[in-house]
Amino acid sequence: MDMIIKANEKNGELDMECCLDEFMSLYEAGNQTTSSSLGFFIAEMVRHPELQEKLISEIDEKWNGITSESSNEEIAAALHEMKYLDCCVKENIKEKSAGH
Repeated sequence: MDMIIKANEKNGELDMECCLDEFMSLYEAGNQTTSSSLGFFIAEMVRHPELQEKLISEIDEKWNGITSESSNEEIAAALHEMKYLDCCVKENIKEKSAGH
């Protein structure tokens, strides 16, 4: 977005409507990419129940004690400890990214 604004400023014009249109396009593209990736991830978990069980087990273990009262730091620490989840997400991105 910064690049679009800077390019418009260099030309001496700042067409806010054009900038807004570009922003909305980028936002929608990111939204679609995220939803597609999540869909692929869920489909893989359904196809491979053994992986799903392993992931659920890790989440149950690492998320134990996290509540709505937990701090952002506690939540971040619990997520950081979920190595299998991290591997699953990275593999999903590598194999099933929306760009493929």
